[in-house]
Amino acid sequence: MIRKIAEILNEKKPTLSFEFFPPKTEKGRAKLPETAAELKKLGPDWFAVTYGAGGSTREATTEIVDELQNKLDVPVMNHLTCVGHSQSELKEILDTLKKKNIVNILALKGDPPPGSRLGTGG
Repeated sequence: MIRKIAEILNEKKPTLSFEFFPPKTEKGRAKLPETAAELKKLGPDWFAVTYGAGGSTREATTEIVDELQNKLDVPVMNHLTCVGHSQSELKEILDTLKKKNIVNILALKGDPPPGSRLGTGG
């Protein structure tokens, strides 16, 4: 059973977590689970995986969260940046997360992608 981070925060203070940005290279992507396994030895309460502006790393974020929480038995938080997504896209993303049993989600408004006029009133 995957623990919810909200429960951990209610039970324990302080907590320890590590945050990962999805690597930009295949080599980095291949190394990430190994790095997370080494960091697990330090006893983190959870890991978090960020989400690029406008969803630029959406698929990678979800793949990494799914892999880490299944391999390492550590709760993993999936960041979800909402800016630039329609309501139907957000529902689809949440449905995918639910199917993968990803229960720890940090939903943020987020920054628009570079060069975008989203959120600028224009």
